[in-house]
This record gives sequence, structure tokens and C-alpha cells, in this order.
Amino acid sequence: MARLSKSAVASFFVSGSRPSESQFSDLIDSYQDFSDFLQEMSTALATKTGVVAVSGSATSAHPVLPLSLGGTGEASLASAQNTLNTAGLAVLASANEFTRNQAIISTTTGSASVPQLNLNRRALGLGGQSLGIVRFAGQDSLLASTVYSKIGGAIVSTSAGGETGRIEFNTIVSGASGQRFAMAGGLYSIAASGGDRGIGTINVQEYYEDGERVETSKLDTEQSTGTGTSFDFTSPFTTVTKIEVLFQGVSLSGTEDLLVQVGPSGGVVTSGYLSGSADINASGQGYSTSTAGMIVRKADASQGTNGILVLVLADATNNDWVSSHSADDDAAVSTGGGKVTLSGVLNKLTILDTGGDSFDAGSVNVRWYGF
Repeated sequence: MARLSKSAVASFFVSGSRPSESQFSDLIDSYQDFSDFLQEMSTALATKTGVVAVSGSATSAHPVLPLSLGGTGEASLASAQNTLNTAGLAVLASANEFTRNQAIISTTTGSASVPQLNLNRRALGLGGQSLGIVRFAGQDSLLASTVYSKIGGAIVSTSAGGETGRIEFNTIVSGASGQRFAMAGGLYSIAASGGDRGIGTINVQEYYEDGERVETSKLDTEQSTGTGTSFDFTSPFTTVTKIEVLFQGVSLSGTEDLLVQVGPSGGVVTSGYLSGSADINASGQGYSTSTAGMIVRKADASQGTNGILVLVLADATNNDWVSSHSADDDAAVSTGGGKVTLSGVLNKLTILDTGGDSFDAGSVNVRWYGF
């Protein structure tokens, strides 16, 4: 068999010529160390300008050798069914594994977004279906391969002109894998009620700032005080930190004052308050106290009270609450404050009056703050 020079081997393969059986034997015999042969191939292909295609099958007269392409990344073509085009397109008949870091580099100038990696699922009827996924895997303590996180795409709607997509973020936590966040119009937690709230929004269950829970607020449903003797509200939070009681044109049938009572889930507390309210009008001033609730003094039964009473959690350990209020009923202005200690976490609130009067106008509502 003839022994060829290194340059002759390189030139032969770069040219893309098809070797005969005897020529191929000469080439193989040219190197006793087969790895030297492959390295020479890699060097030749790495410096080739244009397109180099290597293809074939196990049964053809065109044998394909496992090649290693030098450079930043390394592509191992172990399958005899693979086709490689070094101009940029690789079509692989079977899954390929890369054992070194890879880089996709573009030298294109201008404003185009390059380079690009496209995961394209070409099939009809994919509305509401998942698309490509990028998985991040590693070994666990027993050396089992585990997918720790993944990022995937999904189709929300395929309607022409109204196409909508979604990005999904999945992680494994305490051994359980699940979708945690998604982004379509807005970013939202899968566990949050309401899902996607639209472009520019974030919808989550809880907020933290530097490790501390951040309270949120919810406005309750307004209740008319045109009739009735009391109005009940229930907290939407597990832990309440602040309450705003809102009065709009609230009127009573007599000369009694307004009263606000709070309590734990078992019911509102009807005693133990330290509460006072003073009013000032054109003819003088007055002052009222109550141990049955947080009192808001009314100067004139015929006038509607407009204002706000605020309760704030002063001591979470002992469930101590303090209050202040400011209101006006056209005939006078009133202001005051108070304190109460509850036997448990605040959950209930009732608005009533200090005597036997009934409500005959206006409305009340509550804004809750908590988490």
C-alpha cells in the first residue's frame, strides 16, 4: 500500500472527491495513529472556505468517518446517517451530544438581531399546546440525571391577527417539578388568582422586600346605610395590619353616635375599648366616650357624616389595636381615637350606632391592609 503525505491527505478530503476502495486503504495506512488522521482532517476542514459536505450511509460506497471539528465548539458526527454543512446548517438524523462549550457567533453588521436560535414546531391545530423546551439538567446525590429547571414556550391562540404566545418557567422544589411563573401579556404566578392581568402587569400572591413581607390592600364591597342597624365586614387577609373605615353621607334616625367594633374570627368584641370623640360646631363643642367600640361623634342626626376611621395593629404579639378618626357632617367636624386588645388575630368588623337608632342614609365601606 502507498503511504501519502499529510498535505496530500488533507487536500484529498477537502476537495470532496470520492475515494475508491484502494485509495481509502492508502489513506488509512498513511497514519499508524488513527487520531492523527482525524486531527489532520479537522485542521483541513477548519481552514476550508465555503461549504464542505460529508454524507453517506452504512451501506453505501461512501463511508463516513466520525469527525471532530476544531474551534470553539466540537461536533461529534457518530451516525452514518448524519449530514454536516459547515456553512451553518446541520441536519442530524439522530440526537447529537456536545461534550464541550458551544458558541454561536455572527459577524453580521447592522441592526439585525443575530445570531438566532429558532425552535420551530411546524404542525397545525396547536392552539393551547406547548412548544419547544430548554432543559437544565444535572445529577442528584445518587448520580441520577435530574431536570432541575426548564423554560418552555406555548401557544395561547393561533387566531390570525390575534396570535398570542406564552413563556413558561418550571423548577423542581423538594423533589416536585412544576410550572411556577408564566408571561404572556403580563408576568404572573401560576398560584395567583386571575392569571394574566394584561400587558405591563405583575400578578403574584405575596410580595417581599429585603426578606420582609410587604402588605397589600383590598377594598371591600360597599354597603348601603339607607336602612338597617348594623353592617358586618370580614377580612380577606390571614393577617390584618391596618383598616380604613369609610363613611359617605351616613345618617341616623336619632341623636346617637356611630360605633365601630372589631374582633377575631369568633366575633366582634363588644367591651374593653378606650375610645373618645370630640366635635366642634358653630355653637360650641362636645365630647363622647365609649367602652363598647371606637366611637365617632355626630353633631346632628339630620346631617350625613363623611370621613374616615383608621385602625392600626400596634402590637402583633398581643393583638393591640389603636385608632384615630376625622369626619364632617356639615354641622360640625369630629375627631378622636382609641385602643382595644383582642384575644386573637383581627378578622371581623361591624359598624353600628351607640343606641337604638337605625340608619337612614349613606353608605359604608372598608379597605383592608394585610397579607
